Formats: sequence, structure tokens, C-alpha cells
Amino acid sequence: MIECRVMNKIYVIFLVLVFFSCSEEKIMRYNAPENYIRFTSTYQDSVRVSFVNYPTASSFEVKLPVEIVGNVLASALDYEVVVDKDMSTGIEGTHFDTLRMKLNRTADMKKDEFRIVLRLKDNGNFTVIPSDNDYAIVRVSDKISQPDWWDRGIINDYLGTYSDDKYTLFIIVTNQTDLSEKSPAEKRAYALQFKYWLEDQEKAGVTEYNGIKLADITEVPVRG
Repeated sequence: MIECRVMNKIYVIFLVLVFFSCSEEKIMRYNAPENYIRFTSTYQDSVRVSFVNYPTASSFEVKLPVEIVGNVLASALDYEVVVDKDMSTGIEGTHFDTLRMKLNRTADMKKDEFRIVLRLKDNGNFTVIPSDNDYAIVRVSDKISQPDWWDRGIINDYLGTYSDDKYTLFIIVTNQTDLSEKSPAEKRAYALQFKYWLEDQEKAGVTEYNGIKLADITEVPVRG
């Protein structure tokens, strides 16, 4: 388990610098002198992060944009976010740090997915809009599973039969986690890159990589 800083306080102050919006079409108006704040997405739109997609990373920074309703700000103002410990399963200081919402890769994520719930809180600068946007949910794991894009076409023409180990190596070699939006030529190029890498390891006498036995990786059928 990696080491990380444990915050002395459960709350964290962020600066409102970038995610500012005054859209009349998307945001309801309030006839009050206050400034209101909310997350741009509802809690149902959870942010889900799997470290499987970042095989060499030990941490990952999550951005949770907010939007403001009210008077135009003449300068940047602080707003407040708290971690809801009752609703969260992730442990602050272990699975995440709240200063920048940095997710930390830990061994137990191989088995479990952890939930971090963040709530906006009223302060002297902003009032929280009561809605489904007043808190955000981040889910993090390090579990791998067959993605939807690894379908029959991918199996027959490009990468062959799926396995967790093959997918892990494919990500490491190509730095690609999703081929769903790639053209046939791009799919072929990445599949060939992976196939040639496996062949090079075999020629070099390498039998294991990143804890994976290369002899167990099934054939990559792409032609080339």
C-alpha cells in the first residue's frame, strides 16, 4: 500500500477559477443577492476510475467541475467541499487525498471498488443549491474486466480471445484502453503493435512480464 499524506481536517477549500457559468438556458435564476454553487453533474453521473486503465500510475487526479449562479465575480472566491464519511467506503489518506482529489492506487482495489462522496457546503461566499448536484460520487478500483468493445469482431480480426492478462498487457504495450472509436486501420495498427511485441518477447526468451506468464497469452490473429 502506498504512503500518502493524511489531512488534518476533513474539509478542503478549493478556488473557483475556471468552472464558472452564467448560462440563462441551463441554470435557474434566483432573485437574491447571494451566489449559488453546485456540481455540474448530478450524483447519478458518478465518476468511475479504474487503475487498470493507467497501469504505470500510482495515483490519479480527479476533476469535479462546479458552476455558479448569481452575481458576476470580480475576483476568485473560495468554496468548501466536505467528505461524507457515512456514505463513503474509501478511506481518506489511504485511498484518496482531498486536497486535490487525488486517488491513490492500493492493493485492496484489486478486489473491491471504493466510493468517495463529496458534498458542497455553504460558506460566506456561496450557498449550495439544494438538488441532486450538491454532492458528487467518485468510484475507484483496480479491477479488470472484458470491455464492451472487445466483441466478436475484435476477437476474430484483431486481438483474439479475451483474457484479463492479455488486456493488461495490451494496455501496457499500446497505451490504449478503448478501441471502440478507432478506425479499422487504427485497430489493426494497435493489434499489430501488440502482436509484434509478443513475438519480440518470445525471441528474446522472456517468459514473464509484469507478473504475467506470456505463454498463457492466446494468439493474436491480426494479419501482418
